[in-house]
Amino acid sequence: MRARNPFPFRPAAEGWYAVCAVFGDDYRGAASVLFEVDTTPPIFDADATVEELGEGSVQVRPHLNPPEISTVRFAWGPSESLDCAATAEFQDFFIVPLTLGPEDRPFRYCIYGLDSAGNRTDVTVIDVPAA
Repeated sequence: MRARNPFPFRPAAEGWYAVCAVFGDDYRGAASVLFEVDTTPPIFDADATVEELGEGSVQVRPHLNPPEISTVRFAWGPSESLDCAATAEFQDFFIVPLTLGPEDRPFRYCIYGLDSAGNRTDVTVIDVPAA
């Protein structure tokens, strides 16, 4: 059995909204919530820095730009076979940069960013040549 949606209000316009919930006539026990509706994608493109570490190794460090880009998702693989449009295959970035050796080069790094509301950027493609 599915419960009735206690929150049927779904604002379509961006902005700040306040919702108040009252049980019966008990206004002393009322609860309120202030929330923001954000449907605009970030204005910045997702990007990353590729740093040469020596002997053909590289470190790829995504750029976060809060509040516009608060998290990123990425994929990497052989340049000729990685499909950057297959974003379901991307993984979350968790602070630790990607470090790859010369045996992994050349490779393609694909990245997109998300703001805190889940709005995403387009995919940025970074091709790293052979060492």
